[in-house]
Amino acid sequence: MNILKALSIMIIAGLVAQAAPVLAVNSISNSTNWAGYAATGGKFTSVSGTWNVPAVSNAARGSADTVWVGIGGVKTSDLIQAGTQATTNSAGQTEYAAWYEMLPQTVQTMPVNIGANDSVTVSITQQASSQWLISFKDNTSGATYQNTFVYSSSLGSAEWVVEAPSVSRGIISLDNFGSVQFSNCYAIKDGNAVNVSQSGAASITMLNGNKLALAVPSAVSSGSDFSVARTSAVSTAGSRLSGRMYSFRGRGYSARRSFGFYWFIR
Repeated sequence: MNILKALSIMIIAGLVAQAAPVLAVNSISNSTNWAGYAATGGKFTSVSGTWNVPAVSNAARGSADTVWVGIGGVKTSDLIQAGTQATTNSAGQTEYAAWYEMLPQTVQTMPVNIGANDSVTVSITQQASSQWLISFKDNTSGATYQNTFVYSSSLGSAEWVVEAPSVSRGIISLDNFGSVQFSNCYAIKDGNAVNVSQSGAASITMLNGNKLALAVPSAVSSGSDFSVARTSAVSTAGSRLSGRMYSFRGRGYSARRSFGFYWFIR
C-alpha cells in the first residue's frame, strides 16, 4: 500500500497559524515523531484529554498530523490510543478523521465526522482486566463514539501527544498544524486520579533529521493544560530510517508500526 493510499484511511486538518520560530530545544526527551507529554513510573488505567482539531493550511501532499491520548508505548511495544488525524491527499485536499489503534493491530477509523477547529474530548479507560472503553465526543457537533475492546496492556505509561504518523516506508512528513491546545488532561495512576503535572509526565520535543525542533510543547499550566506548537523547521521525515528496526533505549520496534515512539539514539 503506498503512503497516500494508506493515509486516505485516516485523516484531519484545516487553516494554520503562523509557524513558531525554529528553536534549539533542550527538552527532557527528544523524539523523531512525538511531541507532548508522557508519564511513566506507575500503572496507568485511564487517560483523557480535550483539544481542538488543528486547522492546517498550505499542506504538502501526503503530509499529516495526529493528535491523541494513549496508554503504553513508551518503554513497551503495546499501545492503545485514540484521537484525530489530518491528512492532505494527492489532490491537495486536507481531510479529517477520528481513529483508534491497539498495537500491533492496524488503525481503525471511528464512524464520526469531524472538522478543523472542532473541540473533541477523548478518553481510554480500563473497565476490567484486558477490557477497555474508548470514548470520543465532538463537543462542537455533539457527535459521539463509544466502544469496548479486549486488549492486553502493560499499563506502563500515559501520553498526550501530537505525532507525525508512520507507515511501512517510514515517518510521514509533518504538516504545518500551527498549535494544538490540550486541556483537561488527566490519567489514573496507581488507582489515583492525577493531572499531567501530578502524573510526573515528561515533555517531549519532536526533532527533524537535522535535530531541529519540529514541534515543541509548552510548560503545563493549571496542572492539566499545555500546547504543542509547530515550528518553521522543514520536516525531513518521509523516508525509511536506517535499518529495519527503530530503537528506543535499546528496544527494537518494527518499521511497519502505524504509530509508535521513535527516539534519537545518543
